[in-house]
Amino acid sequence: ARLAAARRRLHADFCGKLRVIKIEKILVNNLGGKGPDKDAPPYMLFEVTMSDQTKAHLKVDNFTDYLPHETKDNGLYGEWISIILQEGQEVGLVATFHDPEKDENLTENLTIPQGYMTFGDIDAGANGEKEFLMVAKFFEHYYIGDHTMLQVEDHFFATTFWGTHREFGHDNPRHHGHDVMGVQQKKKAVTMSLAPDVKAATFRFGCLKGRSPREIRFNFHAAMLCSQTRMLSGKIVDAMETGQGNVFPRVDGKEAADSASLNMCNGTDCPPEEEVILQLVD
Repeated sequence: ARLAAARRRLHADFCGKLRVIKIEKILVNNLGGKGPDKDAPPYMLFEVTMSDQTKAHLKVDNFTDYLPHETKDNGLYGEWISIILQEGQEVGLVATFHDPEKDENLTENLTIPQGYMTFGDIDAGANGEKEFLMVAKFFEHYYIGDHTMLQVEDHFFATTFWGTHREFGHDNPRHHGHDVMGVQQKKKAVTMSLAPDVKAATFRFGCLKGRSPREIRFNFHAAMLCSQTRMLSGKIVDAMETGQGNVFPRVDGKEAADSASLNMCNGTDCPPEEEVILQLVD
């Protein structure tokens, strides 16, 4: 019991010290000029609080044609940005951060703090509309669950995540980044640790042909690593709790995440997890 408590303490310390970008509110909602704010500039703009508590603007823009089913559901749900797409289409998107006082024209990208970014709700429709997320190499590692419903394709310049589970919007994540995610939500999510000196997060979202529009949601939290899991029984467990059917994160879809792989301890030579935990127990 003491070892389990120490492991939870180690994880809580890790999550509490993460560089988190908190998305506060949406300022412009007009991706691709398709609305719903059709008189506004053709992008999405959010007010955010950076990890050092300074304010910034997050701009989400499309660099390819954007063909939505409708845009009334585009927006912000908790701290999850939501983007709707017409079936059989794809869109290239780029997320950048800007100084609201020095960069009113949104032309000078800030360096994104070396934290985390999570994509959720990667699934499929009833008629073959499998979603895909293709992410450029702006990250160092990705974390998916050991019971993931995603299919992963690793390429030299990008990694693609395919949704396989049929769903109709009933399990979309909508809470704050360090809140609670359901088992199904974690099975369809991926968290990425951002690489150093990145000034733009570039990715493509699309789906195969079918009959229903699709949606993706994302934020800048380490959701797969730090959000608690709501089990099917209703019980809430820690993200790194083993057993009980929890969706335990794996580094690059392979090895189970632990204190060393997550750099929970200090210093360049991270000791084995058991050694760190025993230090906490003592």
